Amino acid sequence: MLRIELSAQDLARIQFAPQPAPLVELKLSLMMLRRPDSEQTFGRWRRGLRQRLPVTTRALWDLLSSSRGPASWIR
Repeated sequence: MLRIELSAQDLARIQFAPQPAPLVELKLSLMMLRRPDSEQTFGRWRRGLRQRLPVTTRALWDLLSSSRGPASWIR
């Protein structure tokens, strides 16, 4: 378990994006879908979603691993 302690000043400096980033959300979701851990928490979600993913997602699926995506390849 990781514990992060934040002060009142830390919390006051937190900023939120003005709008969601759909491609980032898609990337993170597909990466989570491929991870082998957390079966108890995400197992049912993963199995159900894998069966419903359209064939058109295959190209993006092939670009991502469970821990690294295309952005991490850029140096």
